[in-house]
Amino acid sequence: MRVRRPENAVGDSVQSQSRGGNTTITLLVPVLVGAVIGYITNYLAIRMLFRPLETKYLFGKPLPLTPGLIPKERDRLAART
Repeated sequence: MRVRRPENAVGDSVQSQSRGGNTTITLLVPVLVGAVIGYITNYLAIRMLFRPLETKYLFGKPLPLTPGLIPKERDRLAART
């Protein structure tokens, strides 16, 4: 047997008002988080293309991705353009 609640209960009006604000926040938070993550990854990708300018060594062996892709291929890019 189900118990029916009155339609105009005080708690219902407060709850329905707060749902509207939560929906907006629920929609905006993922968008903002995605924008921040996208900005950071783009920033790092551009930096990795151009930096470092010289090869870095660790225990006498060159570290991967040093120098950056553009400085590493500088001569080949200059010859093609």
